[in-house]
Amino acid sequence: MQLEYWPFLSGAVTTLPQSHIQLLITGYYRTRVGGDPLPQGDATLVTYAINYFVDPDQSIAIGLERETGESPVWNFRDETRTMIGLRLKL
Repeated sequence: MQLEYWPFLSGAVTTLPQSHIQLLITGYYRTRVGGDPLPQGDATLVTYAINYFVDPDQSIAIGLERETGESPVWNFRDETRTMIGLRLKL
């Protein structure tokens, strides 16, 4: 499930209101249905992100992301990571 929120919208009376800040929350829940069990049983992963768009077309953003839970990328180990990134919208 993903939740996306754009606070501080400007130009609300126009057809395309804009905000320079984007907030994202993404959550995953995986349950074992067969085969080899996950190392800890069921797995959850939650990601929180905030992006700041530096241009009016909202194609370039600088973002901060925090991920906590059991990621399939890291063999479902329970970890917490914080990342800084550059996001490009093509």
